[in-house]
Amino acid sequence: MGSGGIAALPALWGPRSSYVGNEIVRVYDQALAVRAVGQGRAGYRPDLRPDQHRNRAYYTAQTALSQLQQGELEMACATERVLPEPGAGVGRVSHLLGGFTANLNQRAPGAQTTPHLEHPRPHGLTRIGDHVTETGTIKLHRYGIDQLEQIRPTLVALYAEVYAADIERDAFFSVERFVERLAGHASRPSWEAVVAYDGGEAAGYAYASALPQKTGWWVNMLQPLPEDELRETGDRTLALFELMVRTPWRGTGLAHRIHEELLTGRAEERVTLLVDPEHPKVKALYESWGYRDIGGQQPFPDAPIYATMVRPLA
Repeated sequence: MGSGGIAALPALWGPRSSYVGNEIVRVYDQALAVRAVGQGRAGYRPDLRPDQHRNRAYYTAQTALSQLQQGELEMACATERVLPEPGAGVGRVSHLLGGFTANLNQRAPGAQTTPHLEHPRPHGLTRIGDHVTETGTIKLHRYGIDQLEQIRPTLVALYAEVYAADIERDAFFSVERFVERLAGHASRPSWEAVVAYDGGEAAGYAYASALPQKTGWWVNMLQPLPEDELRETGDRTLALFELMVRTPWRGTGLAHRIHEELLTGRAEERVTLLVDPEHPKVKALYESWGYRDIGGQQPFPDAPIYATMVRPLA
């Protein structure tokens, strides 16, 4: 469930000729490493070339080791679980996995072994930042702008999974467009994200940042708004850009928990989001949380027309 619907990937692990820029390719590969969390080898595709399997394995192992070195055991182990078997024993990938195993053994002695890769992952208790939680329970972790690189692959990966159907039908919902939007949203120092973890899996997330004084958020409204609605100071309005939950956790109240956690402690006086009116149940859910529809807008020429919703924070 995305708050603005401004989100969502063509067939994962496929050719990347349509993606532009080395940064997008890097982020895309890292995101793919995380997307199949909890799916075991479900992400494996025999139609890929050997070099594509090797790239996928390398970025997966690299991401897992980086997350582990930053103390994110839960996230690192979730990434490690989806390492593709083809390419796992090849040169630089084996070296990364050796480092992962040694590092993990230091941080979590007695860890279990991943059967098809024969390197360990912890069980029982896992660490999320400075909080320890029992595996199988939901924990919400808050991230600031300085931690974006750490969680970017997870954000892109979950987006890809949640919006897979939209990606297939509309080029507007493509990974490069999402990566570009994420970069723009996160260019503001007020950016924050909340990610929900259930044991070793990321179950959903939301992120937001304050609208700058000279924002374009209100420019594309289809009907004019009162001047007071348009006034921005740089810390008046929080824009909730994304809120999504993976299928197994829908209907559990997790979306509301993530939403409320993200808004907790924010200094802005109101929050705004965009929602696709073609999803009336989602819109009704936001209304039940206190949002009101103030009119439609089309944020990009090729974007759908969204309902613009606002809710006071005080």
